[in-house]
Amino acid sequence: MTFDCEDRGEFLVEFWVTDEVGNSDYCVTSVFIQDNMDLCDFLDDTLVVSGINVAGVVSSMMGDEMPSVEVAAANSSMMDETDASGYFQLSGLQQGSNYSIAPQKDDGPLNGVTTFDLALMTAHVLGSLPLNSPYKLIAADVNRSGAVTTLDILEARKLILHIYDDFPNNTSWRFVPKSYVFPNPANPFATPFPEELNISNIGQPQLNADFVGIKVGDVNGNAQPNLMGDETGERSAGRLTLITDDRELAAGEEVIVPIKATTASDLLALQFTLEFETDDLELRGYEKGTLPNWSDETFGKSLLQKGILTAAWFQTEATALGKDEALFSLRFVAKRPGRLSDMLSMTARYTDALAYSPDGEPRQPVLEFSNQGNTTTSAGFQLYQNQPNPFAEQTTIGFMLPERGEATLTILDTDGRVVKSLHRQFDKGFNQVVMERSEFQSNGVLYYKLETAYGTAVRKMIVL
Repeated sequence: MTFDCEDRGEFLVEFWVTDEVGNSDYCVTSVFIQDNMDLCDFLDDTLVVSGINVAGVVSSMMGDEMPSVEVAAANSSMMDETDASGYFQLSGLQQGSNYSIAPQKDDGPLNGVTTFDLALMTAHVLGSLPLNSPYKLIAADVNRSGAVTTLDILEARKLILHIYDDFPNNTSWRFVPKSYVFPNPANPFATPFPEELNISNIGQPQLNADFVGIKVGDVNGNAQPNLMGDETGERSAGRLTLITDDRELAAGEEVIVPIKATTASDLLALQFTLEFETDDLELRGYEKGTLPNWSDETFGKSLLQKGILTAAWFQTEATALGKDEALFSLRFVAKRPGRLSDMLSMTARYTDALAYSPDGEPRQPVLEFSNQGNTTTSAGFQLYQNQPNPFAEQTTIGFMLPERGEATLTILDTDGRVVKSLHRQFDKGFNQVVMERSEFQSNGVLYYKLETAYGTAVRKMIVL
């Protein structure tokens, strides 16, 4: 027999006895059911009903499902993480209790944040092209002040330039219940909007607890919901080929490096990373070209001591580029003799290399050298100088591929013997391979060669 809380008190039972030949008899006695630990009173106050749960879908403002978002119920230990379809479920909630359901995701601050967003934010602040969605306005409120101003543009630009590694006053993502209707969609900050779903006196399942995820800084909504790193998530539809003259440099020589466009086009925004060896070159300054409003603020110099110069330029109206016109120029002093193409490269390692036409179509800027001596290239293929170089612990070899494909990276000593070889599939665009000092048995000068279907390139590195 089974007894529960409803059977507390005196209970009559029959007690039977049977001998070995089958004679039986019984008596009636009573059992007094007691709750010595007062569990029944506790369960009466906090009755757990297994059928009550809260479930929903988290999606971006563009309607893309968001996986790996933590969803928690305040005032409880209940938490779930959205699956590949953005679905979550909090089960076993207590009947009659109050809950605040809130998603959380604070990774990949650069995801979807580009100079094109800065152009859109600037056009909104100037009133020439107001943002047409409350979600876009919340995304543009980078400093979380409750308004979209030039300060938000400056904060986002510092993030792109890697002056900031994260948003100082904001999280990477914000969430609003999908069911919430903004009283004034043109100004979502006029009335405080909810970032959690409040459920009072829960008595039945809530299966439509959906949320909209808003990527801070991503005004045009191109963020990839499943991207966690520092990439922008942007995929270029074409290339913007930039060119400068290659030349031999003497130690102590000052050189002006003009960065020119190879074709006439219209440009709304541009960003990239320039890398150089600090033992090879010293940056002395820049000179303006055809790009208007090119200034010190265009560059990010927080990594300059490592030979890293980031750039983020944008306008609200497109600038017409003429063929072979210098967009801007850089002034360097050579610290030792060598070829310019061996000392300077444009990459996407820090600030992603992107250029935007007036319609927001992304292109990949690629820097090529005319009369380049030791590297055979096709458009979009480049092998960059390893960073740092020389190195004592580890170094990173970066390269650019025009399409996804196989490539072989080989490390050679000065006698041409193979020290290490790596062959695998690499993605379209910027790739990098990290090499540990422990992988090399000797020190001194080594060469690394990259062989692809698009060309072969060789560079030199120094192991300490």
